[in-house]
Amino acid sequence: LISHVRRGIYLIRTGDRPNPASGDLSAMVSAGYYVEDGSIKHPLKETMIGVNILDLLRSIVEVGGERVMLWGYLTPPIVVDGVKISGRA
Repeated sequence: LISHVRRGIYLIRTGDRPNPASGDLSAMVSAGYYVEDGSIKHPLKETMIGVNILDLLRSIVEVGGERVMLWGYLTPPIVVDGVKISGRA
């Protein structure tokens, strides 16, 4: 999936959860990488993401075939468009 990303992040983990009432997520990336032209360039530092979970689900553009265990859930990796990112590259 990473090979299809022109510019974005490969998010592995955040320490935050969405607000259960609004679905909004503003989270510090605790493990992730900057991706450019389909290649992982470097680890992220001081980077935050912001998205509403329903908007995130509507913005899925690709779903991977493998499955990974994440927080006790078996899930495929996904590519999402339109997540707000702020921080240092």
